[in-house]
Amino acid sequence: MRALIIALGRSDNHALLATHARSLGVGYQGVEGYEVSELLHDPTRIKAWFARLPRDHTLLLAVIDSSIAPSTLRSFTSALKSAGITGISARTTPEMLEAMTSTSTEGNHRSDSDSLHLLSIARSPHNQVAIWPIITLTRRGTVVEVVGINSSPILSGGGSEREQQEDDPRINLAIDRALIEAGKSSLVGVINYVIDPDDGALVRREFGASTFTFWSESASYTTVAEQMVRAILDLPLGDTRMIDFEEYFLQEELEIDSALVMDPIRPFLHLFARNPRLKVRYLTDLDSGDATTVRIS
Repeated sequence: MRALIIALGRSDNHALLATHARSLGVGYQGVEGYEVSELLHDPTRIKAWFARLPRDHTLLLAVIDSSIAPSTLRSFTSALKSAGITGISARTTPEMLEAMTSTSTEGNHRSDSDSLHLLSIARSPHNQVAIWPIITLTRRGTVVEVVGINSSPILSGGGSEREQQEDDPRINLAIDRALIEAGKSSLVGVINYVIDPDDGALVRREFGASTFTFWSESASYTTVAEQMVRAILDLPLGDTRMIDFEEYFLQEELEIDSALVMDPIRPFLHLFARNPRLKVRYLTDLDSGDATTVRIS
């Protein structure tokens, strides 16, 4: 059965995630914060909204950024239940969102540094974890990979145990703490930690796609937006290393009978698991005709 992601978040992030979802033949229904508020104020409207969703899809509810408060998600899921709406699988829970967005005294740390470190971690429902290279964000807006910090693209077990250790103990502490928090909160998606490079203190924590993660759109093999989609769909996570722009890629296009594609993702699951850099893009709509074209690169 085909999946439909019901995503709560900002419009700019919807544009990024929808592109990756549709490339995989997956439906995407973006709902902005003000639309959630409108649905909550009128119970009849939420039933009408649900009635427009396709009945032959697996419905996955997820929050994609920090614009949606845990209380809003809790009210939305309660409203769905009160309206008698069932059959929606929640990838994001209010409890997980609270754990990932809660403020602390450490989170109120103010940095006078000219630059900040960014640590981004993705986790899937199967407890697969992917870490992007730690990068430096300067006040001028430039992005630089931190020299000497190794990328740990795929950590199959999650938790706090890692094979790779960095030279800087503050970096080790930040990574281990992030892995522990992701596991304890049952994170599905991406969490970003902005860290003071001088003392290793947490400056800010952001859930999901954000302005801090736009760098990955042009510099990472797997962007934060794509990784969010993979996590929501419980697909194997992608390679998070920085792109080697001198590398060549092979592409192949094939045609398959649309009637045979009950689940557009399933035929490629083993390929995703074996090759974290693999990209699949459906070039034609699965509902448009007898055949659909798929590009594999």
